[in-house]
Amino acid sequence: MDIGIAIDEEAQLITRTVRSADSYDSGGNAVLGSDTTTSIRATIQPVSGSMLRDLPEGVRSVVSDVLWSRTALQLDDVLAFDGEDHRVVHVWQRRKDGFTKAAVKRVIR
Repeated sequence: MDIGIAIDEEAQLITRTVRSADSYDSGGNAVLGSDTTTSIRATIQPVSGSMLRDLPEGVRSVVSDVLWSRTALQLDDVLAFDGEDHRVVHVWQRRKDGFTKAAVKRVIR
């Protein structure tokens, strides 16, 4: 079975927030980057032990979920689903398959 078909069938609409890079004005003062919010489709799974083994040592302890999306995701993107915000902490780009696998952690406010 084509994994892309399975991802598309189970995908749900979630909100993605990306912050542009910070910069400096002509006076040397820091200017915070702006947030851009879009909707994307992703399949969300609870993290499993085998998935945790694929993660770097410092990331394993914070991951709450893994998701798959046809949208290219980046570290520190904020994804809103299930009534909570989640930050992307690790990304696997699967260009040959046309999707991204990302490990996320819940953002506690």
